[in-house]
Amino acid sequence: MRILIVEDEPLVRLGIKSVLAQCGGGFEIAGEAANGKAAMEILAAGQVDLVLCDVKMPVMDGIELARWMAESDSPAKIVMLSGHDDYDYVREAFRYGAIDYVLKHEITEKTFTELFKRLPAPEASGADGGRASSGRVALMLEGKAPIDQDELRKALHGHVDPSADGVLYALAIGFFECGHTGGYEAAFTNMFSEYMKKGYAYALFFDGGGMCVLSLPSATVENELIERLSMLIGALKKYYNIEAVIGMSGRGRLSDMERLCMEAREARGTGFFGVRGAVFHSCLRRPDKRDFAAVKEARGAVMQCAIKGDYANLGKSLGKLRDLFTQRDYTEAYCKKTYSPIIDILGMEFPDEPGDFDMDAVRSYDDLLQKANALAAKAADAGLTINRHVPPPIKECIDYINCNFSDESLSLKTLAGSFGYSGAYLSRLFKKETGRNVVDYINEVRIENAKRMLLDPALKAYRVSETVGYNNYSYFCRVFKKITGLPPSEYIARKQGEAD
Repeated sequence: MRILIVEDEPLVRLGIKSVLAQCGGGFEIAGEAANGKAAMEILAAGQVDLVLCDVKMPVMDGIELARWMAESDSPAKIVMLSGHDDYDYVREAFRYGAIDYVLKHEITEKTFTELFKRLPAPEASGADGGRASSGRVALMLEGKAPIDQDELRKALHGHVDPSADGVLYALAIGFFECGHTGGYEAAFTNMFSEYMKKGYAYALFFDGGGMCVLSLPSATVENELIERLSMLIGALKKYYNIEAVIGMSGRGRLSDMERLCMEAREARGTGFFGVRGAVFHSCLRRPDKRDFAAVKEARGAVMQCAIKGDYANLGKSLGKLRDLFTQRDYTEAYCKKTYSPIIDILGMEFPDEPGDFDMDAVRSYDDLLQKANALAAKAADAGLTINRHVPPPIKECIDYINCNFSDESLSLKTLAGSFGYSGAYLSRLFKKETGRNVVDYINEVRIENAKRMLLDPALKAYRVSETVGYNNYSYFCRVFKKITGLPPSEYIARKQGEAD
């Protein structure tokens, strides 16, 4: 691992190098810098894996460096060094992608060793037979590839001892964004390390969601673990505005990992139905044959109402099906399989409007309910007022976008829903009338407002990003540069130069 030390005090830099030398091999000092600006030059040349960066420095501080790294899509990770025992002080750096922080007065061999264990496992170079790729292991644990015991054992090496007397568990993490600006993985990794007490050994792997292999000193601390996981989820919501569900398996050995991961994923699946918090697999309300038969019968009743045009009873039948799904913990796949033909047949009422509902992209049961109920209501209305399709007033669409651009959920889908048309139909009409795509116009309105707000020195760039509707700062930077030709920081500098 190639490490860049960014610290304005020479003695502190010397101390950091001394401590790193005590941590054993595997580390190389890629360079030193006394401020963020000097670090930018080293990072631009590449060959840096990790940046250990002071928060407060002259010329350019650590927050601004983290921001620049986010805007330039730097592959290096950044860990903040703070002289202040105040978590809120470095929280801003996490918004720009920092993955951890260390208090300066706690810099020791043990602190750095624990820090490096928390960092995402590096990808293997291929032929050296070293640590397995964390990406491949994540696919195994997510059930997307067969579990290779040897590869898994290598990936756990240095984190979890699979041969220890402790008890192994699998955790499956599901994230539900509510306005967080940075990556889920960095936020979760940082908070997870805060709440896992001494004696808990674990390894985290991410591939869209997250999987964790965890070892407890004994099975007697299960309740304590669930309590800590609940506290962790509360902290994620408080500090990062991220909602999460963590599914926890029963206990077992490394040879049981396929079963453990399946149990954890099934428990995580309750998040699709709106559950948030820590969910133990043994507490799931598993449906039996009678439950599946009842769902099949209820779905049949919905289909018959749709086929016969019995719109008076269609809503009642959909409500009964909804009640059945809320009484037991069904899987997401089974739920989608049940609703897919319902949405297809209801959508047939509108053959002139191509379907735009991507079942694979559905992330919650509420989305399915809203789609089915909206189609049912529209079908009922069409049955009474046939052929009364009126093109949506594009001017009102534009006014709506101009007034609601700060809503992060604003999209072609939500705009079409507001005017009662399919996304494909509205997209074609909008392009015909304005010469632009709906999404392009939304981005243009957001960036135009962002340009004005960025010139206010009282507003942080990430706050501007959130205010104009982008909850991911890196994505905001990419869109901003695509439209203006400059990243936000350069745009601000240019405008300030023009004013001078």
